[in-house]
Parts: sequence; C-alpha cells; structure tokens
Amino acid sequence: MMNRVLRKSAATLKPPSTFPFNRKNFSMKKTLKRSESFPKALPLAKVDVIAHRGARGNMPDHTLETYIAAFETGADWIELDAHCTLDGELVINHDIELGETTDVADWAWAAPLRTRTDAPCYDGEPQVMEGWMVSDFTLAQLKKLRVKMRHQNRSQEFNLKYSIPTVEETCNLLQGMIDSIRGQQSHVWEKDEWLEARNDYVLKHGFSRGNLNCGLYIETKRPSWYRSMGLPLEEKLVACVENSNFKGPVIIQSFEEDSLQRIEDIKSEW
Repeated sequence: MMNRVLRKSAATLKPPSTFPFNRKNFSMKKTLKRSESFPKALPLAKVDVIAHRGARGNMPDHTLETYIAAFETGADWIELDAHCTLDGELVINHDIELGETTDVADWAWAAPLRTRTDAPCYDGEPQVMEGWMVSDFTLAQLKKLRVKMRHQNRSQEFNLKYSIPTVEETCNLLQGMIDSIRGQQSHVWEKDEWLEARNDYVLKHGFSRGNLNCGLYIETKRPSWYRSMGLPLEEKLVACVENSNFKGPVIIQSFEEDSLQRIEDIKSEW
C-alpha cells in the first residue's frame, strides 16, 4: 500500500461537544504490568499508533465517537476509509456495502436499494458484492442509518447509537479536539519527544493523552469503480480536506496507484 503525505492549514474550530468517554475502559496499565521485561523495552518502542477505523476493539467501526476514543487514548493517526454518496458527498465506512456495519436491513425504505454489484477490487475483498452500496444512497439517507459492531465476540454496548460520519465532519472534529487541549499544555512536543513521553505517561497513569500532532490516515476505497460512476474520490477528497478546519498531517493510502497519482497531479507540491 502506497501513500502520500499532505499538510493543511485552516481556520480554528470551536471545541466539539462532550462525549461520555471513560478512559478506564481503555486502560493499558494492567496490560503493561503483566510482563517485567515489557515496561523496560517500551521506552525504546518509538512507533506511531494508527487507530484503524478508530477505537474499533471496543466500539463500532468509523463513527465520530470512536475517533474521539482513539484520540483520547493517544493515537498518532486516525485511519479513515473514504467513499462517495449518490449526491457526491464523502463519507466514511470500511466497505462499499452497508449491511455488515449498519442497520440498513431494518429500514423498509431501503429495501429497493438492495442490489448486486460488480466492483473492481485490488485489496483482497470480494469483487462482486450483494447488499446496500454506499454509492446508491444520498447523504441524507445514510444519516438515517445507525452503526453497529461487526464482530459478535466484541462489545455490543454502542450498537445503533451513532451515525456514519462524513470526511468533513471528521476533519473538523479532530482539529476541534486538538484546539480544545492545546491551551492546557505548556510544552509543544516534537514527535520523538511525544512518543517517548507517552510511554512514560502510560506506565504512570494507565492511559495516554490526546496527541496535538494527531493526523488523518485516509484510504480511497475502490477509487476506479467510483470514478467509473462519475464519483471521483481524489478531487473531492483534496477539496474536502483543504476546505475543512483541519491543520495537521494527512497520509493518503490506496491499493490503486492511479489514485495516488491523481492526488499528486491535483496538488504537485504535496
């Protein structure tokens, strides 16, 4: 998988509304103490933590709330999967199909939208999909759906409480969280400083702090398929991030090299 790094600047956003997130549910202290050798090695492990689909071990994939949980537990990157709606809006969901991660099957109005789709795929997922495709729904229709945990062996506590987020909402949310804690920290951490300090902080307190350098790690999902329907992800994604309030780093990833090249062509200095 290839990537490009993008950097943005935009206006300040007001802090987001409070989310009832309990850090104790995500505590890492007990895990670290299980091994006598692990805490000694930890300060040397200066690695980036990528919150894949958010804090999805405890919550459903891809909601604003799971991104908040990921940020609160010290993630360096929030990973997103970008799709395009029927009316050209960028939303976030792992699959092009909605049945596994939402309650779309429970809505009578959505029944006629069920279809069988042949969508070229280069990431190992099935090419032929049957169900409800993101691209057949408008943003307003998608916002009526509620997200659920795809894995039965994980917590079902947050099922059907949250909606599918847009890329713009996520950009603005992350910048809002960063801005809301910026004034509380007297020291601006360089990346290496942050990675080492986070290890010490986790060992002492059992949880991390929000990373002011947290970035977005965005994948364009089946971009050639979307483009064939007149829904180009690349142009929309660049415009969306640039027009948002997000000021931090962005990594673009894709299983299709052409998608990365298109983004580079749009903004060559990136």
